[in-house]
Amino acid sequence: MGHSYCKIGDFERAADCWSKSVELRPDYDSDWYNLACAYALLGKESEALESLQKSIELNPGNKKLARKDSDFDSIRESEGFKRIINQ
Repeated sequence: MGHSYCKIGDFERAADCWSKSVELRPDYDSDWYNLACAYALLGKESEALESLQKSIELNPGNKKLARKDSDFDSIRESEGFKRIINQ
């Protein structure tokens, strides 16, 4: 459902779906990554960074994805994003 909500621009509902997903599957990096995207699209920088950090801890390959993912454009220039991506 999270992907469907993102496609129609309902990022709040998408974030709710991904939040529930990470509760059910806390070791599933894709859910954390998608939650980070939804938060970034909502302008919730700290939540986006926390979720992105968790997704990268579970799968370091997510760092490469995040570098080019336009969903992170709103936070791309933040010190927190740069720190996570350049670790």
